[in-house]
Amino acid sequence: RFDERGRLWIVQYRQYPMPAGLEIVSRDEFWRNTYDQVPAPPGDARFIPGADMITIHEDTNGDGNFDKITPFLEGLSFATSVAWDRDGVWVLQPPYLLYYKDEDHNDVVDGDPEVHLKGFGIQDSHSIANSLNWGPDGWLYGAQGSTVTASIEVVGSGEPPIKSVGQLMWRYHPKKKVYEVFSEGGGNIWSCQFDSKGRLFAGANEGRKLGYHYMQGSYNKKNFTKHGELSNPHAYGYFMGVEEPDSKRVTTNLLIYEEEALPSRYDGAILTANALAGRLLASSTDVTGPTFHASPIDVMVDSDDRWFRPVYAEVGPDGAVYVADWYDQQVNHFKNHEGRISLADGRIYRVRSEGNYQPTSIDLAELTTRELVELLKDPRRWYRDTARRLLNERQDGSELSTLSHWLEYETGQVALEALWVLNLLGEFDTKNRIIALNHKDPYVRKWGVRLIGDGRTASAAELSKLRTMAANDPHIEVRQQLASTAKRLQSPEGLTLVAELLKRDEDASDPYMPMLVWWALESFCSGDEQQVVELFGDRRLFDHAMVQSPILGFTMRRLASEGTRDYLRACAQLLKSAPDSKSRESLLAGFETAFRGRAMTGLPEELVEAVSEAGGGSLAMQIRQNIPGVFERAKVLLSNGTTSSLDRQRTIEALGEVSDESMLDTLLGQLLIGDSKTKEITLSALRSYNYRRVAERVTELYPTFSTQVQSAALTLLMSRLNWIDILLNAIKAGRVSLTSIPRESIDGMRLLADDEISAKIDQIWGSISSLPNEGDNESQRLRQVLNDKAIVGDLFQGRQQYLQRCGACHSLHNEGGAIGPELTGYQRDDRESLLLAITKPNTEIREGFENYVVRTKDGQSLAGFIADKDDHVIVLRPVGGQPVVIDQANISSIDAAGVSLMPTGLLNDLSDQELTYLFSYLQSPQPLNLK
Repeated sequence: RFDERGRLWIVQYRQYPMPAGLEIVSRDEFWRNTYDQVPAPPGDARFIPGADMITIHEDTNGDGNFDKITPFLEGLSFATSVAWDRDGVWVLQPPYLLYYKDEDHNDVVDGDPEVHLKGFGIQDSHSIANSLNWGPDGWLYGAQGSTVTASIEVVGSGEPPIKSVGQLMWRYHPKKKVYEVFSEGGGNIWSCQFDSKGRLFAGANEGRKLGYHYMQGSYNKKNFTKHGELSNPHAYGYFMGVEEPDSKRVTTNLLIYEEEALPSRYDGAILTANALAGRLLASSTDVTGPTFHASPIDVMVDSDDRWFRPVYAEVGPDGAVYVADWYDQQVNHFKNHEGRISLADGRIYRVRSEGNYQPTSIDLAELTTRELVELLKDPRRWYRDTARRLLNERQDGSELSTLSHWLEYETGQVALEALWVLNLLGEFDTKNRIIALNHKDPYVRKWGVRLIGDGRTASAAELSKLRTMAANDPHIEVRQQLASTAKRLQSPEGLTLVAELLKRDEDASDPYMPMLVWWALESFCSGDEQQVVELFGDRRLFDHAMVQSPILGFTMRRLASEGTRDYLRACAQLLKSAPDSKSRESLLAGFETAFRGRAMTGLPEELVEAVSEAGGGSLAMQIRQNIPGVFERAKVLLSNGTTSSLDRQRTIEALGEVSDESMLDTLLGQLLIGDSKTKEITLSALRSYNYRRVAERVTELYPTFSTQVQSAALTLLMSRLNWIDILLNAIKAGRVSLTSIPRESIDGMRLLADDEISAKIDQIWGSISSLPNEGDNESQRLRQVLNDKAIVGDLFQGRQQYLQRCGACHSLHNEGGAIGPELTGYQRDDRESLLLAITKPNTEIREGFENYVVRTKDGQSLAGFIADKDDHVIVLRPVGGQPVVIDQANISSIDAAGVSLMPTGLLNDLSDQELTYLFSYLQSPQPLNLK
């Protein structure tokens, strides 16, 4: 990053991958380390110096090369970023946020640092906190990566720690000494970028996504299995990020380019560093309200040097883009211990426009306050951002009248910059608040709303204006911020904003607004639930689209999920408030969702009465309540040939949750009359019926099933040891074809089997214990066939091999399944990595695809990856099978299997020519023309 004198500061992460002086006590299946101690901060007698350093680079002769290098700090360990302040430098060195004073500005620290924050996780050196950046509001922002946990304490505050799991954006206010999570979720974040309107972005490290737009208080998608759940189990959704359908993994760093020094096609572009492909990519943005999507512009930087690994990009005062090269031949967790990373050859590259390059010589610190204020009008964001930071450091009020005039009478970026600086100077007073809220520019209004919310309180006049804006403001991003701010206010003030936002029918179809409004409303459901119920006492509210979907269902689900008598009585009040059948149906649907996988017994009488008056809910809901006579009605419904597939399937799913023996024959009958989807759901429901004749009947019908239904049947049969035994006996007797059992199911049975069952498996398919080096043997043969030359083979034949061998689980060029990782963005031109993944799939299991064995109290054993979970149930996805919903109360153990769902020996029976065909297609850069 460049300082106000145009000097380049570089954090050199040389201590990677291990913190200095620590030893690993254990490592889990996600490469999270547990160390023997918590490292002490610099200045502590116990501090162990490391190899990291921060250096300052200057161009002394104006030739464009940074020829003078000054060490600023050395001996650091796991240092990731710096940010400047008036009298010193902030350094993020997890687990600490440090402040080094340099009051005389001689680039020599004045002593040991002050520790402001402690508790950032260091379990994974690929994911630790990083990317300090000043927000336009005066908060210091940063990113936290995916595979760490944190317990953040503001040193000296006495406040309890704020705990978090996985990726998020956080911020810290140095003057107020307040730390908070700004927004949760995203990818493995290694950037923190504000655009000209103050929107916050970061890269994704995720296929088909460039990054995420982090809105205040929002929740974003994450890999929940590996990276932990959202902190709020009642979020009921998340944002999907900045999607670009053809983007390639991995966008470690995201930069919004707004400097006007590159060709015009890059103005406002998103630039992303792709470490795996060795590229810097440029994409244009399509903005629909606060929703961002992207499409590719071009590849700005490309290289055939497999060591070149761009991991970070930043702009300089010259408008060029500076790219940090990690210089690592392998870039993977598994082999970083082999030392194929160069500590000496990393570089900073510059990307600039063609023509004669003119280095920029500046020292903005020498400018007067008036000159810095004028710089806020500069079209280049780097100059505005730097001027704003310097004005904050100076705290000089001599230009307040100019800034106030600009706020009141200017429009566009100038007015927004004036608002930001007035706030930094402590002048966001009552007068300027009202000016901001009434401003013509929507982003000034938006930031007026946000800054009021950051104060956690609003005056009567301000609250009145906020309510008017919630009811009438025409700009979607203003309304988005009103929802985020409502969440930060106390009730009933915040709820009054929510009530107005719920009436904005035009926002019901927006991809963001309903969730933002829900998150605001949900924040009042704990402790203020009665006020939430009273909100719906205004029956006119039920007439609005957003209330009907999704708010009513979410609210009922949220209250019902608490399960206490008071909350269940609140559910009854909501039902009685509903003025029409449509509203009652939405509420009952939310109630059913809360109890999915759980029995509805012991409900308060007033709730039972309210449900009955509302129509009793669906038959499935009545089954879960075990209402007298419901099973007879279920038999009638399931025996009726005119019953819709949806009603049939929901009823069968509910019967699977209650396991009533009287329904067993009826369920088995659905395997004869149902469509494929109904058969799959029936097979899933039958898992809970622990009767031998279930396995006998399914095994008998197995040859008549389609391949897809057979997969569901195998999931059922593999869920109990005695059922596996029945299947194996049928195979030995020839009633079930040996070739109909896929390799992954055989491996799954081995994973779950006891000694007796394992012996039967070995009798049928042969023992694998005699092949300990199978992966090595396979890898050696593949290398001999493929050697180091370019592979030329029939791509159409290769596609057929791919669909047969890989397509059931993996997607390539938009063809295939979703059980394994998507391959299009994988580093398929790196044959060594590809061979390692195929021949030794257990070496490094991609995040989100870890195999678990779940055992239940009623005797089931299931293997698969965890597709979803909440406080009450988990959803397990077995290979080739239907998702299985399991009540958490019925789980006796969940264990990571430590093995991939992908079988070894996958390619053993392919001929040399077939291997050539397959790898030709696996490494093909684009889809085939199949017309």
